[in-house]
Amino acid sequence: MLKLSSILFNQRTSPSFIQLNDYIRIEIRGVDAESFLSNQLTSNIINQKPNFFKESAIVDEKGRLVSSFFVCKQSSNAFYIIVKKYIESELLARLNKFLISEDVEFETSAPSIFIEVNNFISNENEFLGNYCSLPSKIVFSTPNSSELDSASHELLKLSSGFVEMGLHAKSGELITNTYLTESAIDFNKGCYPGQETISKIVNNRGAAYYPVALIGNKEIQDIDVISGDKKIGTIVEKIEVEGEFLHYALLNRENRIEGKKINIKGTEYFVKNFPLLDGSIDARTEEIFDEAVRLFQVDENERSKELLRYLININPAYADAYESLGVMLGRERKFEDAIEVMKKLADVDKTSVMAQTNLSMYYMQLGDKETAEMHKAEATLKQFEQFGVEADKRDQKEKVLAQEKADKEKRESMFHQVLEIDPEDALANFGLGELEIERENFEKAQDHLKKAIIADQKYSVAYLALAKAQLNLKQDQLAKATLNKGIEIASKLGDLMPANEMQSLLNKL
Repeated sequence: MLKLSSILFNQRTSPSFIQLNDYIRIEIRGVDAESFLSNQLTSNIINQKPNFFKESAIVDEKGRLVSSFFVCKQSSNAFYIIVKKYIESELLARLNKFLISEDVEFETSAPSIFIEVNNFISNENEFLGNYCSLPSKIVFSTPNSSELDSASHELLKLSSGFVEMGLHAKSGELITNTYLTESAIDFNKGCYPGQETISKIVNNRGAAYYPVALIGNKEIQDIDVISGDKKIGTIVEKIEVEGEFLHYALLNRENRIEGKKINIKGTEYFVKNFPLLDGSIDARTEEIFDEAVRLFQVDENERSKELLRYLININPAYADAYESLGVMLGRERKFEDAIEVMKKLADVDKTSVMAQTNLSMYYMQLGDKETAEMHKAEATLKQFEQFGVEADKRDQKEKVLAQEKADKEKRESMFHQVLEIDPEDALANFGLGELEIERENFEKAQDHLKKAIIADQKYSVAYLALAKAQLNLKQDQLAKATLNKGIEIASKLGDLMPANEMQSLLNKL
């Protein structure tokens, strides 16, 4: 995935736009607009911020997809839906079908529609949100940034798991078989047609077939994915990136495990869950900062500074970006610019010793000794304050550790009481096994966890814990057998979290 990550990096850090040529806008207005849409859409529009957009959908009573789209909220009385042109009539027919006496009107128009990505200059009339795991906005006039070419757009969509009508999310398909389950459904909102069916599928074992990425160095030519002599899924879309093939595939429950290696006609492919790259601010902050540091280390200072300024735009509270940028400017003897950056750092992090220390040094370089001495004194004060904070943290940590110890002792006592009544109880043996792993008593842990599995052979997390104990006892072959069995059981049950972790351990072996 390094190739994909490096190619996607520029797309994730540069302003660009995509024109939605085959989309149309439906305006929905009226005093009952919000309540009416809330009873029809899979997403929670009541909690949706004004001037924000998100993916949403409408399904029938059996949970089958009628339409997917972007919904944009202006106010509780006014919404836009941005939808594929060829779905317009079907969507309006469905909305009108459920419109009885509500004060709601629909109006269709066909303006130029653009999604602008990574541009942080906005106003209250623009619809802000996320597209393909990136900060985005919908606008109706041509943006000033550059247009993303079709190949880059396709890569951005496929790597994020983005679903649109016409890919595999066709009208009439169960929405739970699509990535719209992640992006367009709010499972905490009230009822809408099809909600009960969707909840039953998701709360049972999940979809029989669901989207994941299959990545390998050879293109899968067939639509059907055959491993051994068994069909395990279908290929929906694929794209080549520098000799590496990304396949958007619908895989069965047993095989859609993060990191699993699947042999298809002699070629090994890795299973990756969407999105391939984390779009959260925290993940993107770390990614961009690491790249800025790397560029600085190879003397590409201008690009490094550019990334640090971009990082400050998307995460204004990230102190390390200010400090790094300020230090770079100081090394270039741009002391006035460095001082401005360090002042911002001091505002962002009131406890920063480095901000005051650097301010003192830069003012001294400019010959302003009085201001330099003032910041030097402030740095000393901040340092003393930090000593006090650290002492408070130590006290708080000791209290937390004491509470955790008491909780563990209470749980252990409870588990022993249960085992006095039933020595084979699966839950009590599993609980004691985990406690013994924390204490690094791996032999005792193994004994309890084996009993838990004998009592309940479908206890997927017990296989994970037992494998951890065996790995710590250097019993690698036993651990492999445990992991393989645990993955098989967890995947059949739809317990993907323990299945993914077990697959990760197996890959390391």
